[in-house]
Amino acid sequence: MKVTYQALLLTAVAFGFGACSVDTPWGAEGEGGINLRLSASADVKDAIPMLRSEAPVLEAPDAEDFSVSLTNLATSEVKTWDKLADFRNQKSHATGAYTLTAFYGDPDEEGFEKPYFTGEAEVQVLEARQTEVAVTAQLAHSMVSVDYTDRFRAYFPDYSVTAHSEGHSYIEFAKDETRPAFIIPGEVALTVSVTNPSGKTATIQPASFPAAARYHYHVTFDVNSGTSGDAQLQIIFDDNLTQEDVTIELTDELFSSPAPSVTPSGFTDGQTLELLSGSNSATPLKFDVIARGGISSAKLSISGDGLTLPFGNEVELANASAQTQEQLKAYGINALGLFKNPQTLASVDITDLPKHLPDGKFMVSLVVKDPYTRISEPATLNISTVPVELTADDGTSVFNSNQASLTVAYNGAEPEKNVSFKAMSKTGVYKDCEVLSCVESSATRSFEVKNYIFTISLPDTDRASIPVKVYFGGVEKQTVEVSVVIPEYSWEADMFAGYAKLKLNPKNSSDLAAVANCVKVLVNGKVVSEDNINRNASTGILTVTGLTPATSYTIGTTLTGNAASDTQTLATESEVAVPNGNFSTLKNTINEDLQIGGTYQAGLITYSNWAKVNVNEPENWASINAKTFYQVASAKNSWFTVVSTYVENGQAVIRSVGYDHNGIVPDRTGKFTSTTYYNTTVPSISSRAAGELFLGSYSYDGSDHRVEGIEFASRPKGISFEYSYAPTGSDSGMVSVEVLAADGTVIATSSRNLTESSSMKTETIALAGYPFGKKAASIRVGFKSSAANFSLTTPSGGNLKEWSGTLPVSPYKHWLDDNSFHTFSSGSVLRVANVKVVY
Repeated sequence: MKVTYQALLLTAVAFGFGACSVDTPWGAEGEGGINLRLSASADVKDAIPMLRSEAPVLEAPDAEDFSVSLTNLATSEVKTWDKLADFRNQKSHATGAYTLTAFYGDPDEEGFEKPYFTGEAEVQVLEARQTEVAVTAQLAHSMVSVDYTDRFRAYFPDYSVTAHSEGHSYIEFAKDETRPAFIIPGEVALTVSVTNPSGKTATIQPASFPAAARYHYHVTFDVNSGTSGDAQLQIIFDDNLTQEDVTIELTDELFSSPAPSVTPSGFTDGQTLELLSGSNSATPLKFDVIARGGISSAKLSISGDGLTLPFGNEVELANASAQTQEQLKAYGINALGLFKNPQTLASVDITDLPKHLPDGKFMVSLVVKDPYTRISEPATLNISTVPVELTADDGTSVFNSNQASLTVAYNGAEPEKNVSFKAMSKTGVYKDCEVLSCVESSATRSFEVKNYIFTISLPDTDRASIPVKVYFGGVEKQTVEVSVVIPEYSWEADMFAGYAKLKLNPKNSSDLAAVANCVKVLVNGKVVSEDNINRNASTGILTVTGLTPATSYTIGTTLTGNAASDTQTLATESEVAVPNGNFSTLKNTINEDLQIGGTYQAGLITYSNWAKVNVNEPENWASINAKTFYQVASAKNSWFTVVSTYVENGQAVIRSVGYDHNGIVPDRTGKFTSTTYYNTTVPSISSRAAGELFLGSYSYDGSDHRVEGIEFASRPKGISFEYSYAPTGSDSGMVSVEVLAADGTVIATSSRNLTESSSMKTETIALAGYPFGKKAASIRVGFKSSAANFSLTTPSGGNLKEWSGTLPVSPYKHWLDDNSFHTFSSGSVLRVANVKVVY
């Protein structure tokens, strides 16, 4: 460089493009140009403008040698061009707001001939327009020059000065060095090593000063005669600083007693230790300190590659505060003999520091000073943390397996501990993945990069792909996609009145459970809540509830996302009621006079009892009255023609009875003097039957003609009804229901014995197990008064008496009230009401 400390202004104009050019150089939509006018200034604030002829000159670098970077303020994306000419060649940029930075040199490098210039400006790139921007780059370092008086040079046969900016390197000024050093701004400590006329050497750190960017500081070293007879070292600062000059007595003790020393343990001074990022040295790393005169200061410096630490890049360990101690401990730094009342011996352990450092190159040094300002030579360890090589391939997962396999290339130790994963759940939240196994696959390079197959747990593998973040030591390194193998399947529906059954048919039968457990059902485009789905993983049938009868729906399914992959338009069945289930519509089936029992004599007259039998039965329902009250029986008499079913007060009365199509009426009983006004003979009755009521029709002509069931194009869940039951003996009533297909096969059935109940109660019986897709064509509902073998009760003796009172004279028939007689054999009585279908 030439020598001058006045500003030299060098201007480089980047040739822009005219905004009115016909051929727009930036071409594409959404782009514009930047015309950069870049200049560099060597102007610094110098307290000594009059320079010696041999003093060096600061010269601003040529603008063409600058690098340029653009930082997108919206995305934080940074683009860099090594030379201004390269930036010029980039004729267009995406529209948006940017920070443009021009720079020359290395901001983290210090020393002679190593200036760092930089300048920046905000720029807005507009579409199809050229934006003008001017940037002036200035020195970002401080400059420090060291000079010695003639007295100093005459007194000390050998000497040197070291400048140290806090947290950075040490720059030595040899005794013949006249160049200024470029130093990172901050607190600059000066260390002086001198050899006195007796040949004894002392190294002291008597002074420091704050250095700012674009300032040139001059420090002069002089020797004076002290008042005690010893010489004095005097350090003189220029007018850029407000510091008082520093004076040090050059006593014999300063040169004779040993200075503090710092000895490396586990490494050699200046050694470079190469470690994998996030790992530590295999051996302990320590600085051992001996200070015979005591310890007044112990400064640990950690610098390199833009490192920022909570306690700063240089930290005072002697009598450090509790907060600083905790911060140091968090970075793996422990000190013995320094944190409280330091004496003469101490140790600084940095074994665990490397694993807390990012990727890059770092310098760790320790300097100790005693009360005489004597300072140790800095002990230094260089640490190079090699980046972790960790690359994961996109993985694969089996649908609904909740795990995946990924191949990870990794050059570190203990992969199962240091490599971790997080997967995005369906809610968009990343969740920790458990490492289920880690198996080494193969070594790939000499630098110990190996392939590991990780099996990890995953949330929600019922989707096409899953983002997975890969971490090393808790730091995110990569995001990969785990592809899920989605099973192929088809489905078919069976629509009921208030619900639908969907049958899933996977291409591979082994996928049945996974598909059944995970498929989403959409009705009219909306995903059905799980509260409305009953899943059967073994059959692959889903029951979707909450539908409205006799309604058309668009139904679809999907295994991934919330959109149906296929749809069908289907209608639910109608709710069909049991016809006349409340027995409100009746038909009169029997209306005739009937002799009650045999004749009887009193005086000279033969009498008989008669009653009208008037029977109503419910429409759509049938009974076996045609058989038990056979119209062409050989003897129509209450003993032989008996009503087994009738309706009374809205209830169907169903009873077990005895009957006889060929019965013989008993001979007359009684005599002239008889006062027993009834026939006392009980005839033989050949047949008996349980009363019935069923949907359908019935007739009898000596043979049964039974048609059970009615048309019924719906499949209910069951039926309900009210009943009471008065059994004879251990008898029980019975109800049975069958739903039949068009081909007559029974597709659902249920029956139940009905036990004694003195009052009406509600009973419900379920119909289940409908074969998938088998539609209903008819239904059978039937009630019986007796379930199997049963007994009857036949009145006799005085129980045959039907009435009390005076015998009529004429006619010789005694009429009882309609249907009010008991001269017949009967058994259990079942009363039924309000028969309903349940959906």
